[in-house]
Amino acid sequence: METDTLLAISLIGFGVQQFLQVVADPIASVIISSRSQPVPGNGGLKVLPGGISDTDAKKAFMGLLSFFLGLFIVLSAGKDLLLLQALQLEPLPPRWLDVFVSALTIAAGTEGANSVLKLLQYAKDAVKLRTPERGAQDSPVRPERLGLAGRAGAEEADVDETPNLGDDAAAVAETEGDPVPAGTRMTEPAAERTEKSADEAELATAAAVSWRAAECLLKLRAQVNQRAPNRSKRADGLIGDAAHARRTSDHNPWVRDGGRGVVTAIDITHDPARNCDAGKIAEAIRVSQDPRVKYIIFNRRIASSAPRGGRPAWAWRPYSGANPHTSHVHISVQPEKRLYDSTDAWKL
Repeated sequence: METDTLLAISLIGFGVQQFLQVVADPIASVIISSRSQPVPGNGGLKVLPGGISDTDAKKAFMGLLSFFLGLFIVLSAGKDLLLLQALQLEPLPPRWLDVFVSALTIAAGTEGANSVLKLLQYAKDAVKLRTPERGAQDSPVRPERLGLAGRAGAEEADVDETPNLGDDAAAVAETEGDPVPAGTRMTEPAAERTEKSADEAELATAAAVSWRAAECLLKLRAQVNQRAPNRSKRADGLIGDAAHARRTSDHNPWVRDGGRGVVTAIDITHDPARNCDAGKIAEAIRVSQDPRVKYIIFNRRIASSAPRGGRPAWAWRPYSGANPHTSHVHISVQPEKRLYDSTDAWKL
């Protein structure tokens, strides 16, 4: 496979996603909001002429815009961005299908790139199983492929790596100097992992082969799912991917509980149309001042349980990280076991 093609598609997809979130989303919100009217007695629901809700209209607009951007980019690049051709499929599919799939992959942004990377990893693993190398029996397994290791009955549909690149880099950087309870971090400091190559970084994360999510985060997700059973999980996530492993992130299993790594961050998709308003979740948790919380990020704002940047604890302040967190809310919890494994109900 031509890895340059996949890398280009991944980077372009990420760029398209950031353009949509930073530029197109606010413009679309303003235009659609100006043309929509509230429906009396319907909880703030607004509709456009014709009866379509403003939320559904924006989703449709953003989806079409991202696809046509992807289509324009693929057609402009000629053969250089044809994904199926780069995969060297036999027989080679029709060009129109290759263009369509490549445009969709770019339109999906990081989610599309992650899906392709997963498929490639599965293919590599299948080849390794058919042709095992000497000593390969004890090779580490990629953590995102494990699910919640050892957790009987875990909700497999909810167990996945987070698709949100650059998710909490700026927030973690603020807390790097904070004291950490003895015995909680993995043996290798996260700061050292940032100096490694991509392959070494993946191995560093894979060192915590047996990982699990903090119990309090599973409790939070269960409460959200109960309240909004049909919500989208497009931007949901627990474990970080290789991009997260190359830097410090609470999505990495850096907290140690015995011989297992613990992920202390969760992303929950913003889907107000299906009763999952990430802004309301973020505000409810902030107001509750739950002692388990380390920080919350949503819609270009962050609130920490400790004073930061001249702001008091629990106060919202601007968040300037690469990911604006408009598609999801990010919640990180404290590294102490008595807090991250507490199953007390969240005040939502």
